[in-house]
Amino acid sequence: MNLKNRLQWILFRRKILKTQGIITHITSYVDDKSILLGPNSIGKNSHIINSKIGRHSYVVNARIVNTQIGSFSSVGANVSIGGLGKHPTKWISTHPIFYSTKKQSGDSFVSNDLFKEHLSTRIGNDVWIGNNVLILDGITIDDGAIIGAGAVVTKDIPPYSIYGGVPAKCISSRTSPEIAAALKELAWWDLDDNILRKISPLFTMTEVSLPLIRLIIDQINKIKNENVTE
Repeated sequence: MNLKNRLQWILFRRKILKTQGIITHITSYVDDKSILLGPNSIGKNSHIINSKIGRHSYVVNARIVNTQIGSFSSVGANVSIGGLGKHPTKWISTHPIFYSTKKQSGDSFVSNDLFKEHLSTRIGNDVWIGNNVLILDGITIDDGAIIGAGAVVTKDIPPYSIYGGVPAKCISSRTSPEIAAALKELAWWDLDDNILRKISPLFTMTEVSLPLIRLIIDQINKIKNENVTE
């Protein structure tokens, strides 16, 4: 990032984002290609590049590149998501001089790019990413997943699962497959904040279960019907 971009960020863009309910540390940076739906919190030394972050998701300290993050997700400290690039592993050489025009080593043998080095990464809704996690390009982490501290994620992560280790492997599931499917269908993260505020006590009253999800659905429908009749 050059000095001009840094000054624009400090003097102007941080203030504009604040009016949208987006709190950013002065040492952080969000480029003008990124979209933050707000409210959000972006912690110190975080860099958000060409990415989209959903409402109520927050970042403690991370480098996030070419990534879409859903709503209500939590990103811990010293996390790196996307932007690392890939090298071909099944060709004679992994060196970019044979397939990239970017001249990473100061030269290139090709006039056209022959390999897609950077892929988009997708993080779902209600995802918790622990400290010191590394997520490679092109990975999808589905809704409700938890990534343990220090993990290196090299493959897609299914919904409501808990992964950890190097490389990251499944440790356990947060719920049964039936409950995970019901939560995906509920998609509570898409609800209006006014509705979520009213039903929020149900989120912490007991462990998640199918009867609890049905109760939440009933309460949502009740609130929506009340709003229609008002």
